[in-house]
Amino acid sequence: MNYKNHVTRLSQYKSVLQRLVKSGIEKTYAESISKHIGIPATQIRKDFSLFGIRGNKRGGYNVLELLEELKINLGLNRDLPFILIGYGNLGKALARYHGFHEGCVRIIAAFDPKVGVLSSIPPIPVYPPASISAFLKDNPVKHAVLAVPDDVAQSMFDELYAEGIRGFINFSTIALNVPEDAYVNNVDLELELETVIYYTKESNNKTK
Repeated sequence: MNYKNHVTRLSQYKSVLQRLVKSGIEKTYAESISKHIGIPATQIRKDFSLFGIRGNKRGGYNVLELLEELKINLGLNRDLPFILIGYGNLGKALARYHGFHEGCVRIIAAFDPKVGVLSSIPPIPVYPPASISAFLKDNPVKHAVLAVPDDVAQSMFDELYAEGIRGFINFSTIALNVPEDAYVNNVDLELELETVIYYTKESNNKTK
């Protein structure tokens, strides 16, 4: 079974529950979660059942307990260090993203050949790419973010894979050659923007 869609929805449910916790809400229902994200309550209950999460229509779910169960299923119940490859404009934005400072996912270091000419003090340490191997020997990291130009994305992936990295977020626009025991989530910002532009255009055409 392909669990990708289920896992994506679990992450959406987690975000809803985190907002509920901040609002002081202690109990919720599938119907309430549904209103926040537009996923049918029946699908929410199916997803919970698939991952062994139990509740009932009358009693609902304890928000804190449900949030903890989702984190366990998502593997988010422990610190998850990432390294960032590339410290250009995108890399700098990712390093400062508040979500990496509030949760268990943390970018602990970046690597960039221009480390010697940084114009400001970065929020995380930045090293030259030649330091990757030595750094990973001292830091048990299994995840990396690739924010590098297309022409070096594959070579950087190969180097990191050889060092034991198995989970990647790839911001380049090329399809990487990926072994079966590694997972790459490709994020094409240009594609996402163009998709939004297209559907906005279509929507405007329909209203004329």
